[in-house]
Amino acid sequence: MKYKVYDFKDIKLLDRSLIADELRNSVIVTATADLAKELSAYYADYSVLDVHQIIHVLLQEWESTSRDFKNYISLRNSLEEYLFEYGIDEVLATSLRRNAYDMWNAIKLLIEADVYPDDIPDDISGQVRCFKEIWKITERNNDKVMKLRTKLAFSLSVAKNVREMMEDICKSEKLVMIGFYFITPIQQRLFEVLDNAGYQLIFLNCRNKDYPYSHAIWEKSFHEIYSDEKPLDVQEGMGKQNGFGDALENGIPYRECVLKAYDSEFEFARSLKESLDKGHLVYSPAAKECNKLLTELYPETDKERHFLSYPVGQYIYNLHMMWDDFDNKLVLKLEYVNKCFASGWLCADGKNGRSYTYSLKRVEPLFEGCRYFDKWKERIEEVKRAKSHVREYEVAVSDRYERILCNPYEMVGAYSISDAELDDICMLLSQLMSDAEMLFGGETRTNLFSHLQKIKDLIQLRANETEIEEDEKEVARELIERLDTIVDEDMECPLNSIKEAIVSLVGNRIDEYQGFDDEVTYSGNLVRPLAMVESCALADYGQPIHLVMADELTLPGKRRSLPWPLTDKVIERIRDSVSDRKNVLGYIERMIDVISFRPLSYRYLFYSFIGNRDCISNGDYHNRPELYIEWMKNNGDKKTAASPYVYVMGEILNDHLDRNADQLSVDVEYALNTDNQEENSVDERQITLPVGVEMERMLCPYRFIYGYVLNSHPEYNEEFHLYSYYQQLISLFGDNRSDKEFKTDKYNIAKQLEELFPFLNKAEAHQAADYAKKKAAKTIFNYKGHQCSDKDLSLYYLDDRLKEYVVRLYEDSLRGRRSNSDYSGKCMYCPYRHVCIEQFEER
Repeated sequence: MKYKVYDFKDIKLLDRSLIADELRNSVIVTATADLAKELSAYYADYSVLDVHQIIHVLLQEWESTSRDFKNYISLRNSLEEYLFEYGIDEVLATSLRRNAYDMWNAIKLLIEADVYPDDIPDDISGQVRCFKEIWKITERNNDKVMKLRTKLAFSLSVAKNVREMMEDICKSEKLVMIGFYFITPIQQRLFEVLDNAGYQLIFLNCRNKDYPYSHAIWEKSFHEIYSDEKPLDVQEGMGKQNGFGDALENGIPYRECVLKAYDSEFEFARSLKESLDKGHLVYSPAAKECNKLLTELYPETDKERHFLSYPVGQYIYNLHMMWDDFDNKLVLKLEYVNKCFASGWLCADGKNGRSYTYSLKRVEPLFEGCRYFDKWKERIEEVKRAKSHVREYEVAVSDRYERILCNPYEMVGAYSISDAELDDICMLLSQLMSDAEMLFGGETRTNLFSHLQKIKDLIQLRANETEIEEDEKEVARELIERLDTIVDEDMECPLNSIKEAIVSLVGNRIDEYQGFDDEVTYSGNLVRPLAMVESCALADYGQPIHLVMADELTLPGKRRSLPWPLTDKVIERIRDSVSDRKNVLGYIERMIDVISFRPLSYRYLFYSFIGNRDCISNGDYHNRPELYIEWMKNNGDKKTAASPYVYVMGEILNDHLDRNADQLSVDVEYALNTDNQEENSVDERQITLPVGVEMERMLCPYRFIYGYVLNSHPEYNEEFHLYSYYQQLISLFGDNRSDKEFKTDKYNIAKQLEELFPFLNKAEAHQAADYAKKKAAKTIFNYKGHQCSDKDLSLYYLDDRLKEYVVRLYEDSLRGRRSNSDYSGKCMYCPYRHVCIEQFEER
């Protein structure tokens, strides 16, 4: 089918073009909502729609169903039916379950191209064959898919139906299409429907014959749908100079951009936030990655309502994450239990889990290896019994260092908390289990409506019981309303399908359309996709315009990726199988074009970005905005250079980088480098601290701050540390035995200690006893009448070498000199190694 094609050069001078009157009497249809918005504002007397408004009117069911919660559930049901029928091994089953959401997107794209499951050849990879069978089951079980196929198969082509449906939004039979530098299969089918209904379609493309290489996208995209005549230039003589076009086509240097290269993600995100706060327009070929980085570092910038960002969403999400797909049981994983406590939505008898997150962390190792509900309850009783064994060591002294020396269990996190705290944790854990039991009930299948009702009941119950802010209550109400709208009929399904669907719903994943036009349907308020840069020329701006992530990896850009399990090869095999169906073959060709043409579209859009430097209104240059091109030199573990397009522009690169070099680096080491600090005028020897604490301060200022200034004393909670602690305790309790007696008795000592460390399995406990060594105790110092031995310090530092290193430092300081010796493993035995700023800097 041939369409009439016109060329234009300046979107702000369409009212002076050869078709100005024709445009006023037509309806302009844009490829993006953003372009439609700016065109409507700039040309108040033009009628403008975006293509998705038409799709919504003519194919409303498809627009809503494509991202519908129930379709995802239907696909998961079909997947489980397939796994049961064919007995697929667990490795492949896991892969299929993890990719269920992508499978629905793949099905959607293929249906849009009028492809059927049987169009996929049988002699293809195993995973694609599985996908083919699951797709068949989905179409058989989900009658909506077939109804949509019928509607897409030109039931709309009856002119009367189309005209009646278009009546409210379209008052002209002539449609002028702007911004379609690629055409998706669903768009092509829509154009055919409109053409059959008697609408005249004209494509108006932004192309300047002086810059053919920059505009190659139009030649490629329209190579089969040109009219027989050469495209008419409706703005002959109106072309203006474009710096990138001149650099790319004619080798003329361009110096009207400011370049910025950043050394780190943090530096880049900080500058990005500053630009957005100032109202600058920011575009990127990697907009999703930029926005993700920005909202991770600056959560307040995210204006969208993501339920997963709120505690209520976290609580529901993590409850479902603990459901095990294979065993059909609730697995109480520590990671998710911690998050449920931290959400603030777990409460019982007036106690809120958020107040007990630190206490839970201290007892966490004791629950290592406990997966199921019964084992957690059993371990809780073990902890209570173990607590009774250590009470004999408790001392009623106020001096924290004296408590440490008198009680060998004081620094074990689980035994440093009170019985009351442990009881409260037990109560909250029981409530968490009750909530989960209420939702899942040990069943393998459930009614979708019933399950969602249980979630709503739980949210309402917690909202009444928990002291939360009003905005959090509003989020809870919004989540309940959303749950009310997604189910209008009963639907039975496996619980593992419910789990995945709820996780996607709460995380907003189901709302993220993953089709070919995901870049142009963006509606956020942060970094915009590069595809939206065309509309920038129409905006009434005076602020700078930024193109960020303009590095060699993102520009010129790579071919588009397809949802799993589709690949270029699979699409080519499908194309071969439908070669006798010309219309379907055309849709597949459109799909291949969209996949392949991203680099060409990015080249054109980069050209458009530079063109915004010289915007014309009424023939005069005005509002010449500053243009910034920015990228990260270090993007995670990748080192990147500027886009080749930047180098094409000539001397701009080195000149601007040299000029801005002083602005680009951020000194993040100064505050941590003690050599840069001014010397303290106070004599450190005048500071009176308990000798053991003084030794800790000399070992490491960070450990001193974390363990003495901020906390009452160090606490060991990691399994590795407690394994070492167990080993040191065996040696400590063997102090009153001779070496020969110790060799005989250490396994009896170890056995008596096992109950206090229930997370250790028998092999680990036996190995710890093997490594425990008896050494003669040597008195290091006397503290408040307590004879403190090297065994006490070994417990304090968890390693004899570290203890000996600290003792040497302390003794050298008493002699008035500093030791240059160092023990490189000191951080390994520090209880704060996972939170210490020094450790983060070393990484």
